[in-house]
Amino acid sequence: MLWQAWPVFRDFTPEYFPWHLTAPQTRFLTVALEQSIEVTTRFRDNPKALYRDEGWTCLVRVSRPGKRGRIWKDEWRPFPEEEPLPVPVPRFDEGELEKLRLKASTVEHKGAWELDYYCSQAAARERKGDRPFYPLVVLVVYHGSGFILASDLAAAGRLGETLGGTLQRLLSELPTWPQQIGVRRTDLLAMLLPVGQLLGIEIVPMDTLPDLAQARKAMERIFTR
Repeated sequence: MLWQAWPVFRDFTPEYFPWHLTAPQTRFLTVALEQSIEVTTRFRDNPKALYRDEGWTCLVRVSRPGKRGRIWKDEWRPFPEEEPLPVPVPRFDEGELEKLRLKASTVEHKGAWELDYYCSQAAARERKGDRPFYPLVVLVVYHGSGFILASDLAAAGRLGETLGGTLQRLLSELPTWPQQIGVRRTDLLAMLLPVGQLLGIEIVPMDTLPDLAQARKAMERIFTR
């Protein structure tokens, strides 16, 4: 048996380094633990207390204000439906996007790119004292050669902004554009389809991105060293 083995509570917000709880989070966690003890104690004495045969429902603890504090009661409610995550929108400068639209009719389209993003293994922070985050790496490579065209870091919550900047820079500077851009994520497909239609570039869903995967491994080996 371990003595003095106390649990450590941390906030695990996606893309961020595990961090200390805020005052509102601490108050909410306190209430959640109190009600968990209430429910699990009843479940220990009566394992059927958490199940019902009628419908796809779950036991929920609900409170309302009372004269001597909050009053808690049981309610059986349908399981909540899973809400889809919001899809980031690639952000382009409107003036630059119009220039790219005009360029699309004159520039040569050939070959294909592979585009993806992944979470960096190293945490970063923008300013001293800020909560560290795990930046997303936006990577673009030539399909067939694996030549890296762009590798940019997106801070937490800024994937759309970084992705738009990466594509805008590449399409502005390169003398030729791809006929296709291959992606393997459904959110990237949804983000890039409108832009691809505007600029005459086909956005193709792919099961794997072999050249990008090799480029990613090479980059990770370099950073690991």
